Amino acid sequence: MILNVAKPVPSSIISPAVAISNYNNDVILNLSAGDTTFLQIFGLVATVVLTDGAGA
Repeated sequence: MILNVAKPVPSSIISPAVAISNYNNDVILNLSAGDTTFLQIFGLVATVVLTDGAGA
């Protein structure tokens, strides 16, 4: 996850040693008015399906 276009959120980074079909991570951020977040997925040659969830 990227905060305000420039800062990676360390607790959101998953670096698995073995490829699996599902990854899960919960991240809680304190945001200020005007903050933006982005999800960045890289190093993957596959289809990514994001599912709904509490707070998603």
